Amino acid sequence: EHHQPILNALARAHHWQRLIDEGRIRSGVEIARQEGLNQSSVNELLRLALLSPQIVLALLAGQQPRTLTLRWLKNHELPADWEAQAEVFGGFDR
Repeated sequence: EHHQPILNALARAHHWQRLIDEGRIRSGVEIARQEGLNQSSVNELLRLALLSPQIVLALLAGQQPRTLTLRWLKNHELPADWEAQAEVFGGFDR
């Protein structure tokens, strides 16, 4: 089953990261200002753009752990290393 809040946040994160990569926006601060959001919320969501492709594919396929929530993703900084990310996600209930 798909977790729509996570998918929406993932889409936003990748869109914002693309805007930054293309130089159309300079930072999360500018995104927050334009979107009327808190800077920390934008930064929390931008971290989702750093998820490993395997994790992203699992999320898109609705194969995320049952206990994984958007709140958890926003409140926990994941390791940059994709193998370490897989270990973190492997620790959730399926």
